[in-house]
Amino acid sequence: MGILAEGVTRVKKKEILICKTFLAHHHNARNTRMNNVIKKMKSLQMDDK
Repeated sequence: MGILAEGVTRVKKKEILICKTFLAHHHNARNTRMNNVIKKMKSLQMDDK
């Protein structure tokens, strides 16, 4: 492995890390939204009773 190859792998690892964190944030945001919807639905059901 040359210096160039090492640099490329380092960049790829960094990119993968960025992608993972982005996906994690996106996933969390979606989960929070879903949780809020579920909470609203549950509270509506409570009101119906």
